[in-house]
Amino acid sequence: VMAVRGWQLMVLTTDGRVRVWDVAQGKLKLEADAGPLLRGPAAAEGSLLTAKLTHVGMPVLIMHNHHAYAYHEGWACWMRVADDAFPASHFHSTFSSNQGMLGSVQAAVAGARQPRDVLAAANQPADVQKRAARAHLECNVASALAMQSPQEWRRWLVTYVRQLAADEDEARLKEILNELLGPIRWSPT
Repeated sequence: VMAVRGWQLMVLTTDGRVRVWDVAQGKLKLEADAGPLLRGPAAAEGSLLTAKLTHVGMPVLIMHNHHAYAYHEGWACWMRVADDAFPASHFHSTFSSNQGMLGSVQAAVAGARQPRDVLAAANQPADVQKRAARAHLECNVASALAMQSPQEWRRWLVTYVRQLAADEDEARLKEILNELLGPIRWSPT
């Protein structure tokens, strides 16, 4: 399987090796093993549907089981960035226009859901939908950060903060503010 984005070329070999080259510079940027995803327990649930590259050259593998994985070079591991784990969340979308790579990957995953699953999720009690929506937003913030997508990270963070404010979750809002502002230092001068 091959994918191209700008001057970046990704090749996924039959033995599960993923290599990404910067063709303009003529050098290998990344080498990773996707074998566990293609041959391990994940493979029993679904085979590879497609492979893509993000704007920063991060490989993304989308599986038939509605899961998508991105390789995080800093952490040297595959991260699941989209799945069907939050069917009761109202933040799912099958539309990928005006979205970044995370949005298009999530739309591909959500678009493959069965209508009966969508209807069953819509009939969940309100507290289940609320918990699913919050967890889904937390995952989206983390996935956008991992995929180095600042516009999507900002969008999902703002959506998450609005949801927390609507839920009057002061503790989590303080946690986010502390994380964004860093430690507050005060010293008398």
